[in-house]
Amino acid sequence: MICSCFGVGRNTICAAIHEFGLSSLQQIGRQLRAGTNCGSCLPELRAILSATLRDQQSVGDGESSHRRGIVQ
Repeated sequence: MICSCFGVGRNTICAAIHEFGLSSLQQIGRQLRAGTNCGSCLPELRAILSATLRDQQSVGDGESSHRRGIVQ
């Protein structure tokens, strides 16, 4: 459980980032309410957001390279 105040776990957060294209803590808060009460989960939310966006970028770069025929 990442956000104990609202019962939001890591998988839910990662899924929302992917599904809704979330890119900020404020967007996560609006979508899931996570991080909007006591704030103790904000550092972990920030880390999850950064890691998830970095992973998405890596996958996107690999797909783009593959489409251009660079990656075989």
